[in-house]
Amino acid sequence: MVRRKSEASSRDSTWRGEKCNVTRVLVNRRRVVHREAPVLKEILYMRRSIKLLIPILPFTRLVREILMNLCAEENVNRLQASALQALQEAAEAYIIQFFEDCTLLSMQKKA
Repeated sequence: MVRRKSEASSRDSTWRGEKCNVTRVLVNRRRVVHREAPVLKEILYMRRSIKLLIPILPFTRLVREILMNLCAEENVNRLQASALQALQEAAEAYIIQFFEDCTLLSMQKKA
């Protein structure tokens, strides 16, 4: 796409202050964008960030539900906050590693 300016701006004037009749041509260059690049950038962002990606309360509910199914006879009502945090960090690390492997396999399949 080419855009032309019919009049020169004040920056295009000569050093004497006279206006010159110069036509500028601005060309938008097309950039090659690979589909894999945003995905890999997002994976790198997730690996470097220290914030948790899964919300804490839904993850806690899921862990409690799993504990109720596994330990139906025993009453396990309380969990330590540090134990929940360790479980959540391990789960997120596993999920991110799994998605990274899936992305690398899909890129290898295309090539």
